[in-house]
Amino acid sequence: MVYIFVCIALISFVLAFKYKKPFILATPFVLFALYFLWQVAMVPLGFMETMRFIFSLR
Repeated sequence: MVYIFVCIALISFVLAFKYKKPFILATPFVLFALYFLWQVAMVPLGFMETMRFIFSLR
């Protein structure tokens, strides 16, 4: 999975400089946030309980 995000980051980096559109650099961050939300949604608990569990881990 890490390799997919690295490839997406490299592709967005190249496209941002090719088309001179800096907002393309936000693509990997947005996709990572969506992936995080997808993984949280797959947990059978409620959203707030899941977030409390994740951030209470030490």
